[in-house]
Amino acid sequence: MAKACTLSPEGRLRQRGRFEEVRGDILDIDRTPTALTIRFAPGADERLLGELIAAERECCSFLEIEYSERVLRIASDEPHDLDPFTELLR
Repeated sequence: MAKACTLSPEGRLRQRGRFEEVRGDILDIDRTPTALTIRFAPGADERLLGELIAAERECCSFLEIEYSERVLRIASDEPHDLDPFTELLR
């Protein structure tokens, strides 16, 4: 079975908007072939980050998503799975 995001077109637009909103609070992004680590500023909107993370966990269950103390880590055994996030956040 192929891995794919299960968000509807409307859901993708809402999620893209969340990513655009949090982009200004990013302190650092580190990308390795299989993981993307994003560090957020102390003033980052935790409610919005929670919504973003919950949506990603639901729609992309094939990803490993961890969040703690303003650090979001998204990992996959397939490097190309991380490309959309890298593009959205830069």
